[in-house]
Amino acid sequence: MVAVAVRAGPGASPHTWLFVYGHHADPGQRYGLLEGTCGGQYVTPSALADGIADRNGNLTITVPDLALGPQAPDVWFMLYRWQDGVSLGGIQGPLTGGGARTFPSTPSCPAGP
Repeated sequence: MVAVAVRAGPGASPHTWLFVYGHHADPGQRYGLLEGTCGGQYVTPSALADGIADRNGNLTITVPDLALGPQAPDVWFMLYRWQDGVSLGGIQGPLTGGGARTFPSTPSCPAGP
């Protein structure tokens, strides 16, 4: 996964784009991307985008203009197989600044109060 944040001008908030690239996916298989946050109550992941692997098993999913800052520490993104919902892992924020952490199946959010 690659996150890109660009400021439109001085003092403007950044526009964050997320690019997901994959190789060795099942050709023709559809994959989805979920977004969620750690912390708070009753947080439900939301579907962001999906994509279909090409005949070579390459997958690209692009999510433009995410409504979050690239330094958000509690955000996570998870890739899953559309057909059966199986998680293929993901990444937890912050997306920039070297703090991102990958996870193999589900995000490891800290326990609530």
